[in-house]
Amino acid sequence: MESSGPQMALDVNIYNFSAKIGDTTPVVHYHIMKMDQSLFIWIGTSPSLDNMAVAIGNDGPPSACKIMGDMTDVTQSNLALKLCKRTGKQIFVSYSVPEEIMRDLVEKRLIEEMDNYPEKF
Repeated sequence: MESSGPQMALDVNIYNFSAKIGDTTPVVHYHIMKMDQSLFIWIGTSPSLDNMAVAIGNDGPPSACKIMGDMTDVTQSNLALKLCKRTGKQIFVSYSVPEEIMRDLVEKRLIEEMDNYPEKF
């Protein structure tokens, strides 16, 4: 059976990198999925998807919503908001990094990568 609606190609680009943050033992891994008008960003030290937030900004200031995980932890929502403001895209963020690794340094490393390789974002 043929579809009568418009056909859309799904274009997803994947980019991965890892970084040693400070003197910490675990390496922090970053997984980026770039889609047409959105980004999915997973940051973690081990493979788990325990939480997620999304931020979107249309004509006004962006807003964020936690869609999975501990609703009192705003780490993902805050990062999604920052990145939405920076990119103008819808941003999904999952952040699974132990507290002993400084969050500011983890975010700084992501921003450095965005500045150095903007085509990946």
